[in-house]
Amino acid sequence: MKAIRILISAILSVFLGLTAASQIIERRLAPIIATSEQGAPNIEPEWIRLDLAQDQVINEIVLYPLAEPLSERSALGLAPKDKLMDLLYKNPWLQKLTVKVSLDAWHWDTVSETNNLKPPKLEEPQRFSFLERPVKQIWIIGERLGILVDGPMREFWGHCWAIGEVQALGRGGNWALASRGTGVTTSSIQYGSQGKRQELEEWWSLHYDMGRK
Repeated sequence: MKAIRILISAILSVFLGLTAASQIIERRLAPIIATSEQGAPNIEPEWIRLDLAQDQVINEIVLYPLAEPLSERSALGLAPKDKLMDLLYKNPWLQKLTVKVSLDAWHWDTVSETNNLKPPKLEEPQRFSFLERPVKQIWIIGERLGILVDGPMREFWGHCWAIGEVQALGRGGNWALASRGTGVTTSSIQYGSQGKRQELEEWWSLHYDMGRK
């Protein structure tokens, strides 16, 4: 089933023009969407911005963490669970989250702010409710990031924020859907160790100029 989901994700990405970021609002088609790695948990915030097609009355933001542990154990993630990887796997959640909303992408109001979030269980929804109000843009800002993998693979991921799905609930249901015209941008994105290897290969002599041996 997982291989079928990955195949469907790839097909939709090509024919619908979905970017990796947009897949977090299309029912968790991608198993992992993560921000770029940071060397420490508080170097800079990471964020997700939703732009609705038109004003909608919204009263809750729901964030889903990863639906499953690390998917890079094999080419398609089909290998049996590895006990070592289960020990090294962490839930890369954040400790501080702020939700801001706007009607003109210029003036922003903070509708939710939490400073002591705990890592949720896999697929355990995190709900951030507020008084319903008309909204056009939603800005979700995360700080004090966790880690996805500890041990020797920590270098590839570093501190990041991995997420499975974002929902914006209100009158009419979930408006955080590309099929409803909602656009999504993120502060950064990464694809794990595979993407890191490609990045390092393209650095060439910069490995040495920048101290990466």
